[in-house]
Amino acid sequence: MKYYKMYMDRQGISPEVHEKLLNLEAPKRRPVWTRYGTLAACAALIIGLGVWRLAPEAAPAEDTQNACQFVPDYDSQPCEKSAAAEDLSPAPNPNGAVKDEYKQALDRGTEEAVSRGEPQDNLMADISATPLWEGETFASLAEARQEEAFAPYLPASEPEGYSAFSGTLSYGTLSVFWSRGYDNIQVSVRLAGRRSCNLADPARPETYDLSLYPIPWCDSVPDELREVVSAPAFRAEDMTLSIVEARGHGHDTGGMTYSFSVLHSDGTLVSYRCDGMTAQQVWAMVEETL
Repeated sequence: MKYYKMYMDRQGISPEVHEKLLNLEAPKRRPVWTRYGTLAACAALIIGLGVWRLAPEAAPAEDTQNACQFVPDYDSQPCEKSAAAEDLSPAPNPNGAVKDEYKQALDRGTEEAVSRGEPQDNLMADISATPLWEGETFASLAEARQEEAFAPYLPASEPEGYSAFSGTLSYGTLSVFWSRGYDNIQVSVRLAGRRSCNLADPARPETYDLSLYPIPWCDSVPDELREVVSAPAFRAEDMTLSIVEARGHGHDTGGMTYSFSVLHSDGTLVSYRCDGMTAQQVWAMVEETL
């Protein structure tokens, strides 16, 4: 405490600051009306809310119905809506609409396929064999191959070096997936009548051979061939290793990627998308299903 007092005794201010302190003006007093301005505004807001709350309003529908039932000689007012007049019928089942819409889409696809001359057994398949709305997941390839209708078209074994398997069955399509980093393999099997396709002519390489078209394809592929070149399908009896090689192009991971579909004689369509594989590996996967 002694040292504190000694320190404070040595402190001082300059003559200029001392002069300013002596000449300070007294603070100005605010007008009286400003003291109560905020209070008046709050009071006006409270009064306005009170008037709004006390204003008459239309009775809720359920209150109107109760009054009609339990109050003698009660007449509902024009502004009141009777609950008895409401449409309480259940909403339509959205699943049924989805099924109908999907069936219509299939019918349109079938008509388009007929115009392209696709196999009639594809178009006449019984689509009720697998319900369109069926959905299922699989934890392994072996589990997916238990679906007898799809098993003949699925790979017989896991691709070497790939993991993270997943499988799904929905709307008549069973798909299996594998991944290895940014490389993915997808094989999708669509039963007969599920989807139309763009059939490529093996005798016309311009309908499928990607080596004929430099990137960007939007500039190099003719408009009339764009659909078939981007997603061609080949009849199973026409499939060869050379066709698989023609569908390859560079992948951003440094390897190759291949994409195409195979239309089997019973109308089943199998689509392949294979990243990081060689053409020979992809062909081996396809050949075992032919």
